[in-house]
Amino acid sequence: MPTTTSFYDQQASVFDQRVGLSLPRCKQVVATIEQLCGFNQQATLIEMGCGTGELGLLLAAHFKRYVGIDFSLAMLKQYKSRDQTDSIPLIQADGNATWPVANQQADIIFSSRAIHWIDPMHTVNEIYRIANKKHALLIIGRVERARNSWESQLRKQCHQLLKQHHLTPLDGGQHLTKLCERFRDKNAEIQSPQVVYQWQQERSYQQSLHDWVMKTGLAGTTPSAAIKQKILTKLEAWAVSHFGHKVPTQAERRYVLYPIKL
Repeated sequence: MPTTTSFYDQQASVFDQRVGLSLPRCKQVVATIEQLCGFNQQATLIEMGCGTGELGLLLAAHFKRYVGIDFSLAMLKQYKSRDQTDSIPLIQADGNATWPVANQQADIIFSSRAIHWIDPMHTVNEIYRIANKKHALLIIGRVERARNSWESQLRKQCHQLLKQHHLTPLDGGQHLTKLCERFRDKNAEIQSPQVVYQWQQERSYQQSLHDWVMKTGLAGTTPSAAIKQKILTKLEAWAVSHFGHKVPTQAERRYVLYPIKL
């Protein structure tokens, strides 16, 4: 996954500032995870895509054994610099390869805003390999935008433009749907999603376009500089035409946990 690691390596030092969760919100997420796990603090929790540790630092303090895994060494370095105990096990590994966890060791597998980078079938196979056969829970965390919001419309249009150039954009929602289908095939129990919190953010489509200009790649693809510029120019023209003078300035979002009992 060269695109993944290069993007997160470049973003590591500013990732939390740009798209991180506040400490109170992180505490809400961890509290909800505890509730979903029946407050079983003796559990072993594996976090895939642990990033800079904004959630992992709290999770490590709440569970008997915690291991954080991420493909980006730069993100793990940020995580380690925040670990005042200098004792949290962190491992650099590619999620699309064999996960560095022994068979049947995980009671809880958690991934926040990361599992969509991993092939769905490989994810299912690895999770069932490392999961405790008697009781195990997968929890997937996602930041979601309102379905009909201007952000969702802008992303949908971006994806359509990428497809016109024979590029396949990464769609976290579609990836989650595929994952759930594969887990259902394994007779897993897809439990009700838990909305941890909702919020509105002051933001405009111009800011989103600027962020996409500054990113490596676009929607999980790696178009050439010329194609990327062409797509963003068309996207800006579409936004001006679509939104007219009613420039949106609010972005509605929510953080959701999706529990799957294995």
